[in-house]
Amino acid sequence: MSLYINNSGYKQLKELYVKVAGAWRPCKDAFIKVSGTWRSLLYKAGSSTFTSNGSFTIPTGVYTLNIEVSGAGGGGGGGTENEVGGGGGGGGSGGVAKGGIPVAPGEVVTFTMGNGGGGGNGLGGNGATGSNSTLRSRSVNYIGYGGKGGRGGQAYSEGVGGAGGSYSSGAGGTAGNKGATATSGGGGDHASHIGGKGGNGKYSTGTGGAGGVYTHGQNATGYAAGGGGAGSRDRSNPYAWRGGTGARGVVRISW
Repeated sequence: MSLYINNSGYKQLKELYVKVAGAWRPCKDAFIKVSGTWRSLLYKAGSSTFTSNGSFTIPTGVYTLNIEVSGAGGGGGGGTENEVGGGGGGGGSGGVAKGGIPVAPGEVVTFTMGNGGGGGNGLGGNGATGSNSTLRSRSVNYIGYGGKGGRGGQAYSEGVGGAGGSYSSGAGGTAGNKGATATSGGGGDHASHIGGKGGNGKYSTGTGGAGGVYTHGQNATGYAAGGGGAGSRDRSNPYAWRGGTGARGVVRISW
């Protein structure tokens, strides 16, 4: 936002002074009311997305930072060939810490990204929970917790999908999406088992991995989504069906 004065034609004001105790001093900032909200004359809207660890310096004129901190997705559960087998559940997506936080120009916020949870092994192993993503400002941590891993398939039992991650208090937020439970594609001996789909990342950050159909679960794509659960087919090679890996966390900010 810029300020203009009419001096034989409108010209942009480059510097503003006020008189304090008889001395003219330059203003560090000035505010005007726009639609009921006080805005800095130096304010310019912007946004950034971060997918790796780092930091961000608050721009001139910015006093509120809108944050969206998404934890990593959980891994999909593995399939099993034990007895008639069972497919793995999909991993849950990461929780999101989301809201506006107070900041001031020149302050530095830091952030770390969670890593996606690994898929369960081909012996019905559970998928791993995704790790947390954190944004730190003014000694306060705003955390999107990682999604839970999908449960591995067991004999006569399909793996349950992992729960979505939660979020820390402070800015507000929303829980991640739950992964889908595996399904049976056919009864009796030589049954087929279809892995559960991973939970999609909230706010369109990523897509959950597809559940395996007689094969391994698919890795999540994008950010914060859960890996797909492994499928299985009794007495069919390779006898080891792995779950897909969850997607890495992400931090999005705007002002």
